Amino acid sequence: MILRHRLDVFRSATTLILICLASQAPACNPIAQAQQATSKAKARRVIQAASGFYFEVDACVRCYRCRPCPLTAGWQRKVMRLLSADGIESFPGESSGSESATEAFGTVRVLKKFATPKAYNTMLYVGPFASENAASAIIPQLCSALDEVGVMENSCEDMVTKREGNTFYTRGSFDVSGLRVLPRPAAN
Repeated sequence: MILRHRLDVFRSATTLILICLASQAPACNPIAQAQQATSKAKARRVIQAASGFYFEVDACVRCYRCRPCPLTAGWQRKVMRLLSADGIESFPGESSGSESATEAFGTVRVLKKFATPKAYNTMLYVGPFASENAASAIIPQLCSALDEVGVMENSCEDMVTKREGNTFYTRGSFDVSGLRVLPRPAAN
């Protein structure tokens, strides 16, 4: 009787170990647990962007209302890849403390960089640029990248000449705004 009980316990323990090894369940595998914790920490990691001039690119909220939208999930990665090929830095993120502006680049307090886009509507930021002129100089490359990923129904010249405040004129799949991140105050 005791021998049979020990044999049943041994079989149960062996079965449990095999199931854990086969499924690589984090509760059973400390290595998988550590890797999962590390990847979650990387996904949550947020870095503040450097001061400078940026373009904020967003999927147009009217896109689905007006017509079938050509943008698909992952549009940010496609634009980042195209801009990177031209040597232009870009990243997914979000801004906070933005103020409406009459000038081309509105002021924003904080611009957070994400490691990867969190969702379809995660903003894409292009920059930083040292000056407003340096930022404006890359508009043709930005237009080209946006037109390759989505639809740009107007010319790049219209983006600047028809801008309203810090919103650059676009018709199509994207809304583009100009932002300026101010330097952080020095710590005392």
